[in-house]
Amino acid sequence: EKYIFIDDLEKNDHSKRFLRLGSLPPDCEAAPVLVAKLDFLTKPLVAFIRLADAQYFEDITEYYMPVRFLFLVIGPHSDTVDYHEVGRSIATIMSNQEFQQKMYSASCKEEVLGELNAFLNDSIVLPPGEYGADHILLKLCRNQSEKERSRPQKSM
Repeated sequence: EKYIFIDDLEKNDHSKRFLRLGSLPPDCEAAPVLVAKLDFLTKPLVAFIRLADAQYFEDITEYYMPVRFLFLVIGPHSDTVDYHEVGRSIATIMSNQEFQQKMYSASCKEEVLGELNAFLNDSIVLPPGEYGADHILLKLCRNQSEKERSRPQKSM
């Protein structure tokens, strides 16, 4: 099989990752989600950053690729907020291509928050855990369908 080396700047560094040729589209971009607990903070800080042009950052992603969006959540130790779960949720949302496209065209904070709210309204969010009983998921899907039918339709 053919492989391409992602980091042309450091071809002799064997710790860099290889990708199978054709495994990612040539125009793909990463969206790193960075999460940390910092005890010197008194309250959480959240930042969603969209760069005007994709940039390459050293060692921020597993593969050397351009980054357009960054999401940062940091905060003090908390018994009520799991920053890792917040980051996991954002990473899941950013993997949705429709949401990504809306983030490319958003022109202000209100549009970003509106699209995030719309995405969450149309989503079934399951907390981490084991879900062995298929009937539970079917019931959730039925409830979501009923919720969508009762919601007022958006005018275009």
